[in-house]
Amino acid sequence: MDFVDTNCSGQPLIETEYTSSNAQSPFSYPGSTCNHSGASVTCTIVTPNDFSANAGSIHIDTTCNFSDYQNSNVNFTATATTVTYTAPGTPTEASATCNVFYDDANVGGFASQAARGTALFNHTSVLPTRQYTASGKRPFIAYFCWDLFDDDSQKINWGLETLRGNSYNSVEDINGAVLCSSPLGGFNCGGELRAPYGDAISSVISANTAIDNAILALANPGVPAPAPAFASTLVLAPYHAAPRPSE
Repeated sequence: MDFVDTNCSGQPLIETEYTSSNAQSPFSYPGSTCNHSGASVTCTIVTPNDFSANAGSIHIDTTCNFSDYQNSNVNFTATATTVTYTAPGTPTEASATCNVFYDDANVGGFASQAARGTALFNHTSVLPTRQYTASGKRPFIAYFCWDLFDDDSQKINWGLETLRGNSYNSVEDINGAVLCSSPLGGFNCGGELRAPYGDAISSVISANTAIDNAILALANPGVPAPAPAFASTLVLAPYHAAPRPSE
């Protein structure tokens, strides 16, 4: 940060966050039964899935109840109902139950939406307190979260919403039908095929609240910050009324 100030004095900054948790997203296939022949592991995958269309171009990760079945950022082959990959060694158990998901280890993917949200909070809630050393100026004027929706072409959970328009808040990102979160309660949400996924949004709300309070404290030292008007919700976009793409 001081390097920027030294070479471009006083420049305002915008933080951009790229986080994912493919393990808890539509790009995951939990509860898959896997067997091995030597180090070659074959997992039975529920349908619909598109692994066969992406074999050779995208890698996968697996987390299993037996660790010797697990691998990360590994190539695979696939049929309509199976995925086959190579384990790090020969598993000792006859079978395992695994979560098979498109790889996001190469972009620092988190094990859960909750962990993803915590990382977002830790990175962004402190932005109003960060200062250039020489001038004491606080340069951050905003932060962006990439992206609003998951990226189906990259098979990465960049989004704060699924491709079906459900927020990652443990309310909308579930299997059954449910009313959307306020203030979009007039629309239907849910309907995720392999949900529930988890909650990243609560941490984003907390981060925004912390930022608001920090800015208010700087503007009005000693004056308690009022409760934010939308402390319990976050409106991402009114896209729930639009037709939802198929998975």
